[in-house]
Amino acid sequence: MSSTPFVPELGILIQNDSGETIPPRSVVVVTSVEIVPVDAGMENATIHHATKYTGQHGNIYVTGSVALDPQPLGTSPPYLSGRATGTAYSDQFIYVAIDADVTNPLAGEQWGPVPNTWTVSRGGCGFFCQGYAVTGASSQRAMFLRDRGFLWGKLTSDLPSGSMCAPSTATFNVWNADPDSDESPVPYIETDTSGLLGLTVVNRDANISPKAGQLIKVEWNNEWSIYWVGTDRSCSSSSSSATSSSSTSTSASGSTSSSAPAACIQVVTSVTCYGGGLVVGYGSAAACGS
Repeated sequence: MSSTPFVPELGILIQNDSGETIPPRSVVVVTSVEIVPVDAGMENATIHHATKYTGQHGNIYVTGSVALDPQPLGTSPPYLSGRATGTAYSDQFIYVAIDADVTNPLAGEQWGPVPNTWTVSRGGCGFFCQGYAVTGASSQRAMFLRDRGFLWGKLTSDLPSGSMCAPSTATFNVWNADPDSDESPVPYIETDTSGLLGLTVVNRDANISPKAGQLIKVEWNNEWSIYWVGTDRSCSSSSSSATSSSSTSTSASGSTSSSAPAACIQVVTSVTCYGGGLVVGYGSAAACGS
């Protein structure tokens, strides 16, 4: 049986276009690919242009154990030999620099890229902590397992229906478990991390068009995509205009599930985690006659 390597192996050649020195084991996003000669009269090489993650689309990679100098802005030498290049990796198990301003990740806890930082942090997505956090050093890091991840949030603008050929976009704010709560189940609250506010979500489904304020679950697969949408409608026991006997939640595939008392459509007001799952809280039960 082979052991987990200490050094990543699945690497690509990147050019540092950030204008900054990239610290060791940093998160970077690839923005484009260029084919250039290694030198005059020599064979070609593939360069992956990379920069700091700011919430934009692009594949995420992690750099190695050395810092990478920046390519001087506005320069584009004709040969590889004149470029500021290094290596970034996509190994599933990999050491990544961690945010020094928050407590260390727990085994199994999901972290991930956060806009405008080189590290992964709590509130990000797609990196699950395996353990072995190294702290107190010049490059704090931990080992992570890379996988698909999910976040909860609320839309801050309307999200029109989209399609594969013409996807629509909107903005949303992330909601995380309240770090100061000792309640069980733990309530979810809107994050106070500026880098997790106003993120862009993509919709390629013609059957859903949620509005600002609706609860959503998003999937990270090199972009934030709609995975689940909570129905957002009014609820009033005294109104005669109610047109449905239950509220529903709608997935991106179009499936629905009933979740509210009879003769009432409720507004999603909160999300709590319970037993490894999530419980969606709705409007006043008394007002709905349950």
